[in-house]
Amino acid sequence: MNIVTQALLFPAPKDLREPSGQSLTWEPTRGAGLARLDAFLPFAGSTYASSRNTDFGPDNRTNVSALSPYLARRMITEPEVVRSVLARHSFASAEKFIQEVFWRA
Repeated sequence: MNIVTQALLFPAPKDLREPSGQSLTWEPTRGAGLARLDAFLPFAGSTYASSRNTDFGPDNRTNVSALSPYLARRMITEPEVVRSVLARHSFASAEKFIQEVFWRA
């Protein structure tokens, strides 16, 4: 696939939003990864399970964690994400999110 075709099929999001309504940006630091995790924690339970496969459009990604770049670069780890989620949600409500965290590993 050439760059032009790729750009047409997978356009870069212009202004993603965090659940807080703030712009979702990639800052390659551990602190930013922890802040992103903290912002997403309220949504990591049943809200995530019920909306994770919904596409709200390029300007609204409130239903996904956006933690993948931090996890892939080991700025945060799967065990610390799961510990944080389980400190706030029951395993039953957070099970789907936990599965997705380890699926990406």
